[in-house]
Amino acid sequence: MLSKRKLSKLLNNSIWIVPKETLIAYSLNGEVITPVKDQTIWIIDSCKDNYIFGTSYLTLNGVFISKSKIIGSVTPLGNVLFTFYTDNNITTGSGKFLKLDNEYKFLMQMNTFNNSSGNITGLSHWSYMLRITHCDQEYYHIPGTKISIDELIKTK
Repeated sequence: MLSKRKLSKLLNNSIWIVPKETLIAYSLNGEVITPVKDQTIWIIDSCKDNYIFGTSYLTLNGVFISKSKIIGSVTPLGNVLFTFYTDNNITTGSGKFLKLDNEYKFLMQMNTFNNSSGNITGLSHWSYMLRITHCDQEYYHIPGTKISIDELIKTK
């Protein structure tokens, strides 16, 4: 069981990414299903009383798609429910915050679907989210992209 204090220490001012092993997601456009490389980056600003606040960046096949705000929660048992929202889109993700191989990770699933003018589009993805810092190579070369965390944040 995770205490509020330990969870806050792990998550405050942290960065989380999709590792290259689980970049593949599936996109739906009408009836066409296509594999895509979905890199999601979370910048978690704060964790207060097991509630999470931050910003998420999404790239598909290396192309920036969206920036959204994150609000969510992690229960003391590690159950996770996040909402990612922009002005016109809401996506939910659920999963677990757990310790695997001596490292804390999020194991997440998300689905987002839109029906605009009868054209259904969507994206489905599951992945581990791994914490990275300035000391990690992935900070400077985000898997599935050709940019660094700093470049992504500055340009978007």
